Amino acid sequence: MLVPLDIVSAYLRAIEASKHAKSLRVFFDWKDYLKFYQLGTYWPYTPSIHLLYGLRAALDLIFEEGLENVIARHIYLGKAWSIVLETQYVPST
Repeated sequence: MLVPLDIVSAYLRAIEASKHAKSLRVFFDWKDYLKFYQLGTYWPYTPSIHLLYGLRAALDLIFEEGLENVIARHIYLGKAWSIVLETQYVPST
């Protein structure tokens, strides 16, 4: 099973609220991340290095093709797939 790579962001209001939350934190705690961020170091948990390399490779492909072209290709293929699904699975009236 692959470990997912998540990119996390939050509003300052949400981070502030997390400081007063009493719930148990097992896998993720903003305090850990903020502490290491303020120290100017990396995240406090073991990173999935292979996923970071994969992310870099995927971003390189996007930059090489151009973001507008990637979006246009996805829209085109999405519409084509919709046509296939409609012709195969939607009963004609």
